[in-house]
Amino acid sequence: MENILNREAFCLFLGNFSLPPSYDVVIGILSARGNTEQRQALRETWVGHALQHPSLGQRILIKFIVGSQPCPIPALDRLDQYSCEPDVVVDPVLQQDIIAYMVPKGAVGYHYHNGPLGMDFRVNFPIIVTQLGVFDSNSDGIKSQLTVRLYDKVSQAEVLSVNFTQDEPGELIGGSRFKPVDQFLLPKGFEGSIVGENFSLSDPSSNNPLVHGGFDSGGGLISFHSVSRFGVKQSVFPEFEEKFFEEDNQYGAGSFMYRAYVNFSVVDDEFTKETMLERKRERTERTKMWHKVLLREEKELEREMQLYDDILMVDVVDVYRNLPMKLLKFYSWVALNMKFNFTLKTDDDCFVHLESIVKGLNDRKLRGKERTWWSRFRTAWPVERVGKWRELDYTAPVYPSFACGAGNVLSADLVRWLALNADNLKPYQGEDVSVGIWLSALGPNLVNDYRWSCGRECDTGTFTSPENEPEELREMWADLLACGDPCGCS
Repeated sequence: MENILNREAFCLFLGNFSLPPSYDVVIGILSARGNTEQRQALRETWVGHALQHPSLGQRILIKFIVGSQPCPIPALDRLDQYSCEPDVVVDPVLQQDIIAYMVPKGAVGYHYHNGPLGMDFRVNFPIIVTQLGVFDSNSDGIKSQLTVRLYDKVSQAEVLSVNFTQDEPGELIGGSRFKPVDQFLLPKGFEGSIVGENFSLSDPSSNNPLVHGGFDSGGGLISFHSVSRFGVKQSVFPEFEEKFFEEDNQYGAGSFMYRAYVNFSVVDDEFTKETMLERKRERTERTKMWHKVLLREEKELEREMQLYDDILMVDVVDVYRNLPMKLLKFYSWVALNMKFNFTLKTDDDCFVHLESIVKGLNDRKLRGKERTWWSRFRTAWPVERVGKWRELDYTAPVYPSFACGAGNVLSADLVRWLALNADNLKPYQGEDVSVGIWLSALGPNLVNDYRWSCGRECDTGTFTSPENEPEELREMWADLLACGDPCGCS
C-alpha cells in the first residue's frame, strides 16, 4: 500500500511539481450554501480559536465545504427534501383499472426458484388495489398453486394475498392471471413490494426482462424502482435485494391491478384542463420566487468569501444526496494541493474540541500508522429504504462499518487512495456510509473511540457534539472557556 499511496508519486501522477504547504490536520466542515449563521457561529467559537492558537494555527487548515451550484427546483416541487429531482407530476388515468406490471400473452419462463420474488414500487397519488395477478408461463394455465402477496416494504407486513390454483386460476390478461381482492387503499408515499412465490418446473417464473411488457404508472400514480428482491422462505417478506439498472420489471412473477382513488364529486374540478394549467402556473411562480432567493444567497456567499478565506467551493449541486461527492472532492483537493498527516471531517452543526483531538492523536500513538480511521463506528447498521437515509443502490441488508457523522479522522494514505480512485467510486445515500463502503475494500484499521459522539449526548471529555443550533454552539464554547466543560458549568 505504501507504494500505491506514496505522496510524491501521487503528486507526479497529477503533474504537481511545486512544494506544497504542509499541515498536520486538514479539517473539512460540510456546510450548505445557505448556512451562513452556522458558519459564523463556528468562526466565533472553536474554528476561530484554532486559527488564532499559537500552536494549532500553524499545524491545521480548516475549510467549509460548500457546493458551487444551488438546486434550481423549489423545495415544494422536488421529489423529496434531500435531492434535486423534480417531483412526479401526476396527470392520472381516471375511472379505469390499470395493470402495474405487464407481461405479453404467451411469454415463457425458465426460472424455477420457489421462494418469494418481488419488485418494489412507490405510490405518488392515492390508489385502490382491485386485483392481484401472477405470471402464467406460456399462458396455458396454473399447474399447481402460486401465491401473490402485496407487502408494506417499510414494516414488511403483508397487506393482501391471493392463491392461484389449477381449479381456480383466475382470469388471463396478457401473460398474467388476475383475481379480485377486497379493494384496499394505498396512500400517497406508500412503499410496497409485489411478491410471487411457489414457482416450480411446472409453473416457472421469468427473470428475463426482455420478454416482459413493461409497466404502467397510470399517469404518474405510482413509480417503479430498479430494486428486485428474492427470498428463501415462503410467506415471508423477501429480504435479499438486487438491482439491475434500467430494469424495473425484472421478474415475471407478481403483479396487481389498481385505479386512482379520487372523490368523484370533485374530480371534475381537480383534474380539469384549467386546474392543471393553474397548477403549472403556480409551479412557474414558485420557480421565479425561488430564483430570487438563490440570487440573494449567491450574493451573501460572495460577501462571505470576500471576508473569510475559509470556504472551499466544490463542483456539486448542494443538496443532501450529494454529500458523498462533496466529501470526496474535498479529499481530492487536499491530496492534490498539500502535504498532510490526517484529515478530520465534521459538519457545521458540530461542536469540536480540537485541542483534545490533537492530544488524542498523540495519546493513541496514531502518527505514522497506515490505514488509520479514528472515530466512533456503527457496525452491522441496517440499510434503510425510506426517509432521509433512503438507500436504493446498496442492496445488502447491512452496511460495512462506518463512522458517526459528527467527526472522524483519516490517515493521509487512506485520503490519497480515495482521491486516486475518486472517478470510480459510486456515491451512496450519505457521505459516512459511502466512505465505509469505499474503504471496506482496503480493510482499514478502525480505532473506535466513544469520545466521538453519535448523537446529542454531551460528556465532559467528548470530542464532538452534533446537531446544535448556532446559539447552542456559542453557549457550549462559553462554558468551555468558563469552566473547561462544554456540557455546562455546575
